[in-house]
Amino acid sequence: DPVKWCTFLENPINAVFNDKRVSDACCECGGGEHHSITPTSVPSSGPTTSSVPSLSPSHNLSSQPSTRPSSIPTLNPSSPPTECRDEPGWTFTSKSGVELGCKGLEADPVKLCEVAGSIDYQSKPAKLACCVCMGGDHQSVKPSSMPTSQPTSLPSQLPSVSKSPSQFPSAKPSVNPSLMPSLRPSVCQNDSNWRVGGSSRYKAMTCEDIESDPVKWCTFLENPINAVFNDKRVSDACCECGGGEHHSITPTSVPSSGPT
Repeated sequence: DPVKWCTFLENPINAVFNDKRVSDACCECGGGEHHSITPTSVPSSGPTTSSVPSLSPSHNLSSQPSTRPSSIPTLNPSSPPTECRDEPGWTFTSKSGVELGCKGLEADPVKLCEVAGSIDYQSKPAKLACCVCMGGDHQSVKPSSMPTSQPTSLPSQLPSVSKSPSQFPSAKPSVNPSLMPSLRPSVCQNDSNWRVGGSSRYKAMTCEDIESDPVKWCTFLENPINAVFNDKRVSDACCECGGGEHHSITPTSVPSSGPT
């Protein structure tokens, strides 16, 4: 009956034993000693983070790659692959007095990483500084050989070829036309304030004038420096030459494949 006895035995002085009251010694009265349960029967509300990789990969792919490679490779390649770079300037002195860096450990990494594992330089041992010892600095490799599951906010400098149009069109026009119509087509508008600059006989020509023979004029007016006006070349200002401003068409002039 903890409600009865915890209250009854708490106050009497003669109930104290080894300088402990019932509230210090007994769990039912709020005391006792607390020991960790390994493993716990109740999972934590959130995962813990570790600076050292686990010995075996997890069953589920991590959303963020580890800063250090695991000793056992994963079954699936990482979506943002990395390449390792040794800590710049990291060295240690061998027993023979020779100063070695990370490259010097590559001759026999199994043995030398073990020997140099406890040697610190600039607060780093070899296992943190050298790639061959599973350390180093891992840099992202661009572009990835695996496509991402989510589109990027900016167009890729090395675009891939897709069999179907993107659901999220780029803010900039594509270098090559799409094989399928866009779900959000746009219309091009010339820069109405642009004209050929300089003092040549072609000065003051506008984008509308170029439309009479775009193959000729777009090439002819692209390179001369004095044809630039307001920091824009003909290829920046005129739709016929690949420039201009692209505005979305609402509603689209291309019907949908199925009714909404």
